[in-house]
Amino acid sequence: MIVTENLTKIYRVGDRDIEAVIDVGLRISDNEFVSIVGHSGSGKTTLLSMIGGLTRPTKGKVFVDGIDIWSLGDKELSKLRNEKIGFIFQFSSLIPTLTALENVMLPATFSQNKKKEVAIRAEEMLDLVELSHRIDSYPSQLSGGEQRRVAIARALVNKPKIILADEPTGDLDHETEKDVIDLFLKINKEFNTTFLLVTHNIELAMKADRKLVMDQGKIIEDPND
Repeated sequence: MIVTENLTKIYRVGDRDIEAVIDVGLRISDNEFVSIVGHSGSGKTTLLSMIGGLTRPTKGKVFVDGIDIWSLGDKELSKLRNEKIGFIFQFSSLIPTLTALENVMLPATFSQNKKKEVAIRAEEMLDLVELSHRIDSYPSQLSGGEQRRVAIARALVNKPKIILADEPTGDLDHETEKDVIDLFLKINKEFNTTFLLVTHNIELAMKADRKLVMDQGKIIEDPND
């Protein structure tokens, strides 16, 4: 489902080159749940961003579901991201003037589905994350854990094959953190969704099918090697 070849990202800062990601090669299977751990600045977020089509690599390739994503034009890449990839970040980034239901519907705005169909799908996703009773609530009326569940529902509304999650539980209490990870595992099994999870939390990372470790831009440990 995800393949990277010699994936590298170098940032120019003043007169220095900063190597954020260096020659990373990954193979992540369909329906697999993979976690990546590592210290801050190790390159985890940059790697995820390149895989998700958000940050262009300096060199190397990314294949998503067999498609070389960085060979696509901007419109094609945007379409692929919208249809195949769901993003979940540390901060929920909900639109404060939209209800929970409207926030979940947002990614499907650009699809060809009718608004009624999108609303039904959004309600189904809110039910999945156990927030069907909060569909008309605004973000300010929701707890941090509830906001995160809305963000998860939003990431799922287009039925993506892949979920990319960057520190999705970083600001949550232990119990809510556990609930969110259990929800991820449920989605992985029930919807056959491929997960790539970046986290500092080793305990959470160990729940994945496979745990990778990044250090100084490189994958330094892969139990499957």
